[in-house]
Amino acid sequence: ANVTDLHSIIRPPGTTTMWAVGANGTILRYYGTSWTSVTSPVTTNLYSVHFSDANTGWIAGAEGMILQYASGVWVNVSPGVQANLYSVFINDTNHSWAVGDNSTILFYDGAVWETQALNINVGYYSAPFMFDLDEDGKKDLFVGDDPGNVWFFKNVGSDDAPDFRYGFRMNVGLQAQIGTSTNFIDVGQFATPQICNW
Repeated sequence: ANVTDLHSIIRPPGTTTMWAVGANGTILRYYGTSWTSVTSPVTTNLYSVHFSDANTGWIAGAEGMILQYASGVWVNVSPGVQANLYSVFINDTNHSWAVGDNSTILFYDGAVWETQALNINVGYYSAPFMFDLDEDGKKDLFVGDDPGNVWFFKNVGSDDAPDFRYGFRMNVGLQAQIGTSTNFIDVGQFATPQICNW
C-alpha cells in the first residue's frame, strides 16, 4: 500500500511491533526491521487500529466493519451496523468503544458489540479516549473531532454501564469550559486525544 492509503498506526504496549491499516482492507505489521502485509479478511477501507496489549486488538472501518485480533489472525466480527466507523479504543478485554457516522457509538462488553444510545455528537472523524480525569473511580470520555478540538463527557454511571453527560470543549489547561474561549485545545484537524498521568 502507498503511504497515502494508510489511516491509522499503533504500537501495542510492551512490544516493538507496530500495526497500520488503510484503504481496501490493508493491514501492515512492522517487526522491527520492515513492514509486511498481513492477510485481511475484508476489502473495505479500514480507518482505525488499537491494541491494549500484544494479543488484544481491534480494527474499525467502513460500513460498520470491526475486525478482532484473535490467535494471531484478524477475524471479521462486524455487528451489523451500516455507519462508517472512524475510531476504535480498547480500555481492557471487557471495555472497548468504536465511533463513527451519524453519532454512532458501539460498546464491547467482552462478549458482543452493541449500539449505545448516547446523545453525543461531535461531528465526523471523532476519536475517543477514556481517562478518569476527576479521579472519582469512573473513566470519563474524551473525544477529538474533525476541526481539531477535544471534548469532555463526564461518566455519571459506572465503567460497566457508562452514562456520559455534560459535553464541554477542553481548554489547554485540561479543564472543561463552557462558552467562548481563545484558550481551547485546537490541533488544527483530526484531534486524537491521548492522556497520561505523570
